[in-house]
Amino acid sequence: MAQYTIQKGDTLTAIAKKYNTTVDALAKANSISNPNLIYAGSKLNIPGSSNSTTTSTTSTTPTTTVTNKATNNTSAQVSVPSSATLNSKYNQSQKVTDAYSQYQNQLSLKPGEYQSSYQDQIDQILASIQNNSTFSYDVNADVLYQQYKEQYTKNGQMAMKDTMANAATLSGGYGNSYATTAGQQVYGQYMSELANVIPELEQNAYNKYANEQNERYNQLGALQGLESQAYSEYAGNYDIYNSDLNNAYNNYNTLYSSEYNEFLNALSQANTDREYQLALDQYNTSKSNSDREYQLALDQYNTSKANSDRDYQLSLRQYEDSLAKSKSSKSTGYEDVLETAKVSLDNDYSDTEIVEYLASAVDRGVISEDEMDYIYYIVLGLKTPTESLIGASTAPISGAGIIDNEYLKNLENKYSIPSFSNMFRNKAGR
Repeated sequence: MAQYTIQKGDTLTAIAKKYNTTVDALAKANSISNPNLIYAGSKLNIPGSSNSTTTSTTSTTPTTTVTNKATNNTSAQVSVPSSATLNSKYNQSQKVTDAYSQYQNQLSLKPGEYQSSYQDQIDQILASIQNNSTFSYDVNADVLYQQYKEQYTKNGQMAMKDTMANAATLSGGYGNSYATTAGQQVYGQYMSELANVIPELEQNAYNKYANEQNERYNQLGALQGLESQAYSEYAGNYDIYNSDLNNAYNNYNTLYSSEYNEFLNALSQANTDREYQLALDQYNTSKSNSDREYQLALDQYNTSKANSDRDYQLSLRQYEDSLAKSKSSKSTGYEDVLETAKVSLDNDYSDTEIVEYLASAVDRGVISEDEMDYIYYIVLGLKTPTESLIGASTAPISGAGIIDNEYLKNLENKYSIPSFSNMFRNKAGR
């Protein structure tokens, strides 16, 4: 079977006529679903011909071929017969209109927002659980205890009277201290028995409290189960709605796309050579303008990036120079003294102790007086000079004990290392 390389301007109709075959045969042999859409550079199998490869040099009907210069890929070609009209208007068929109506009807069936039938009850029970106070037992507020107390008190008093009467009989009918003591002991036994009832009553009260709380939890679980079931049913119905909606939309979109593509293909077939060339010229002009604008934007970006890179490198060198200058201008023992001073401040050493340490470092030649002042006033942030510092430093201090601000500013400019990010932003004007 021979092969043919499709050229710009080719159509299946012209190729079929050239090789004495049909458009359907070419489409079937090459698995082409849309005979109106072919691509320049693709190879066609020619049915019923010997093995060879041919290339078209002429074409009776031109096609529009759009090439993306950025990727060198050739896009779809659309045939343009000479009997053209560009004023044709696409009108949907009744089939497409009905499909759209079905889609709109399905949209109208959208379920409303989920409304819970159980949430109010769930909230009420949750509130009762959360607001339920911890268990406490007041024996005097227990009605059952009061009944027990009344009964035990009554019985105790009766037993006490009987005991005292019996004791008086033994002494000839006269009351005595023995009878009184015996009666009180009997009464005390009844009160002791009453006290023994309290733990049981408290346990009963706790059991009632726990049972009521458990009942609330049981009711909450039951309502939450019903709520979950109701929401699952709602979600299931919503899923069915979405599925039906997608099916309706896909059906409409498929019919519309197919019909509209057929319209576009038919319209393309109706274009004249003049209109084809005009459209192509307009495209090439637009593409040329677009390429020029893109190149201009790219040049502007590259220029801006080069300036930014230059500013960055300059700021980096300045920062490195500043850093090296700052390090070289400080005494060799400065960092160790600074770290010890910071640790002393963190450990609540007094200002006087810190100053004495710094002054000793100056005396030993480890740091300079300026570095001592910089550590004390700028790094540690100690604003009030001590007598020791005033004696060890040459810093200008007023009679009120206030350090000169201009002196502090000079110290900070001398020893502080600028932030690279701030330096770069200032350099770039950001």
